[in-house]
Order: sequence, then structure tokens, then C-alpha cells
Amino acid sequence: MIVTDRQLAHAKAQAERFRAALAALESGSLDTTDLDPRLKTAQIDSVRADLALLQSEIVEFERLRHGAVRSFDTDSLADLPRLLIQARIAAGLTQRQLADRMGLKEQQIQRYEATVYDGASFSRMVDVADAIGLQVNKRMELIEPEDPQAVLKRLSAIGLDEGFLRRRIARDLDISRESVGLIADRVGAIFNWSPRDILGSGALDPSQIGGATARFKMPKGRDSRSAAVYTAYAHHLASLCAKAMANRPRAPIPSEWRAFRHALVRDHGAVDFRACLNMAWDLGVVVLPLSDAGAFHGACWRINHVNVVVLKQAHRYPARWLFDLIHELRHAADDPDAPEFEVVEGEETSDERRTSRDEQVCSWFAGQVTLDGEAESLVETAIEQAGGDLRRLKTAVTSVAAQSGADVSALANYAAHRLSLQRVNWWGVAANLQDTSYDPLIFTRDVFFQRFAFEGLSETDLDLLTLALHDEAADG
Repeated sequence: MIVTDRQLAHAKAQAERFRAALAALESGSLDTTDLDPRLKTAQIDSVRADLALLQSEIVEFERLRHGAVRSFDTDSLADLPRLLIQARIAAGLTQRQLADRMGLKEQQIQRYEATVYDGASFSRMVDVADAIGLQVNKRMELIEPEDPQAVLKRLSAIGLDEGFLRRRIARDLDISRESVGLIADRVGAIFNWSPRDILGSGALDPSQIGGATARFKMPKGRDSRSAAVYTAYAHHLASLCAKAMANRPRAPIPSEWRAFRHALVRDHGAVDFRACLNMAWDLGVVVLPLSDAGAFHGACWRINHVNVVVLKQAHRYPARWLFDLIHELRHAADDPDAPEFEVVEGEETSDERRTSRDEQVCSWFAGQVTLDGEAESLVETAIEQAGGDLRRLKTAVTSVAAQSGADVSALANYAAHRLSLQRVNWWGVAANLQDTSYDPLIFTRDVFFQRFAFEGLSETDLDLLTLALHDEAADG
């Protein structure tokens, strides 16, 4: 959902990229990628559907912004968060203006809308409606449990909304009474619910689904339900990957940073993201890139002895992806004989990442590998040169990197990590020192296509995995 003029401009640019990608795929100019024909056809369909969805969001925002919509229909209280955002836009209010009316900071409204009011109390949403001037005049009525809309509302209430269903699970299905059974079958296969559970009237419990529990805490409130559902979805994808790659060779992951760096340079000639990604696949680790926002930052699952790393780094900086990949591989190196293992990561600034000893060890490991054992000393030198003044630290990091021959992007990332341990968020500044010469998400997707055993998937599983990756294909 587009909620600001800035997002509108980004969406229009994205639509142009989709059109270019679709034209290239349909013209056959991408045939050199040697994709499985079934996968290529699915990608074309996915890009076409993505473009249509994005165009509809652009049209919806522009209609709201121009005052063409003054009333909003709803069939469920679950729609209230989305309607609050639409009403704010239709009323001609910016996020800052709404915040001013409520005596809040603009960032608070931004957070509310970025999460579609996940975690906001009902009384807070009532306050927002009053500040906008939204009058509610809607009759409530009971509906049959197996009605398609009733099923969608039940799923949406735990974080599995219709948009996600269409993007990732049931793009080809119309939401109708005739197809609701097929949707229940697909959803049930992923989340280990019976169709009767989904079509019935009882509560669905996301805390009981496979892959929903992990070694690190999820967000609180309604966020925890949607995060658990998405984590279970990602775990299901990881299970498909592990099953397909079960017979491929695997090798131990070095757990000592010197050995890891030595193997990386010896076998791949560099310490960069491209080299490390190929090293991971050579070791038998599946690296799956996902682009859905929120829920978690990254994950590592071992399923029947096969390690699967999920990368969800939102920023397209190769050094950030390198740091995350090495971090996850260090997790995967633990307890190598155990058949099962899981770690689900919060954001870099989360308390779990800051206080967990395991997380600190893995981040330190990534810093040592990327900076050849000098991570701590280089950051300390930069802080000293800056005189402890964060306003001067960017210049100091650049200078220290040049003097030592270290990669400035890697040093900036490790400095941001170190500062995060003190509750200082320097990641935004570090972003200004990043290499942007290529998109690591697209590169990861391309390597996945080259090295994954697609022949080990059923048609249904291939479709699901294709939908999970289709955003990356469109960006290409």
C-alpha cells in the first residue's frame, strides 16, 4: 500500500522497471540465463501480475490524494487500520499534519502506517479516526464461516492478509466460494493446519505452526502473530529447499574466523559478497533471498542436516549482505552434527541482537573475517580520530580505511554494529559509505537459479518457491 508521495514516486519507478523486465522476458532477451522453462514462464506471469498490482496501488493512491474518495466500505473491523491510512490520504493530510493534530511526533505516525497499525491499541485507532474526521456508520452482521470473506478475515486477523495470499500463495485463484477450498488446501499445507481448521469458526493459533518458534524473541502484540505466520512460511520454503538439496554434497563450515577467511580467499580469491555466496553453496548451504518487509531480518535453519540461510536484508548494499551472510554461516557452523537447528534474527538495532551473546559472537566473527582480524582495533582508531564525536566519525572511518587498506563499507558496518551495542543507531550514516555497484539481492537470486536442484520439486512446490522469488526476478 502506498501511503506517501515519496512512496508514489518510488512505485512509479518500480513500475517502469517491471515493464522493462517483462519486455525483456517476453522478447526472449534473457534466455541466456538458462532458466528452467517452467520457471521462466512462471516468472513472466509473476512480473505481469506484480505490474498490475503495483499499477492498481498507484491508481488507488492518486484517487485518494485527489479527493475522489470520501467514503470507505468495509466488511470487518480488521479493515480499520487500512481504512485509517486511506482516510488520512483522502483528507489531504500528510503524516506530519496528522501527528501535529494528535500531539505526536511524525515518526510515530510513520511507524503506525508502516506496520498498518500493528501493535496500536483500539483506543489509539479511535483517536486517529477522530483526528482525521472519520465518521463510522456501518452495520454489523453475522456471516457464514465458510464464506470466502469470512475465511479471509480469519486469516487476516492473525497476519495472513489477502495481499500476502495473492502475492505468495494463491496468485492464480479467484477469491470465491468455489475456490476457497483450494486456498484452504494450499494454506494448510504450508502452515500445518487442516482445511477444517481454516474453514471452521475456531481460533487459528499461529504459535503452534512449524518454524514459528525460534531462539530469539519476536515483536510484541499483533506483530507477534504476523511475524510468526511469516516465519512459518519462510520455514516451509526452507524445508522445500532442504528436501530438494538433500542428496547434494556438504562440507563443514569453518567456525574459526582465520580458517573461514583462508578458505574464502583460497577457493574464491576474494573477501566479498560474491565470493562468500559461492563458498556457501560449495559447502552445501542453500542461500534463499526473500524481499518481504518485516517479520525478521534473516534466519538460519538446519533441516535434516541441510543448512538453509534466509537473507532478508532490506538495503541493497553488498557489504551489508556479506556481513549478514557470514553472520548466519557462523550460526550454521555451531553443533554441526545436529540434524535440526534454527535461528531467526531481529533487526540490527533490536534488543535481542544487542544483548544476545550468540549474536555478538557471530557479528564479531563477521567483522574479523571481513577486516582480517582488525575489526576492533580499526573501529577504536576511528573513534579516537573522531575524538568521540559521532559527527566526525564518518570522516574518521573513511580516513582509517584508506590508511589501513581496509574496505570502507565493511569498516562502516562494523562501526555501526559496535555502536548499536551502546544503543546508538549509526546504520544510516554507514549507509552513506556503502558500495552500490551491483544489487546483491538480484545476484543472490541469480546464483540460486543456477545452483538449486529445481528438478527435486513438485509442480506445487515449484510454484510456491517461484512466487517467493518473483520480486527479485522482476527487479532484474
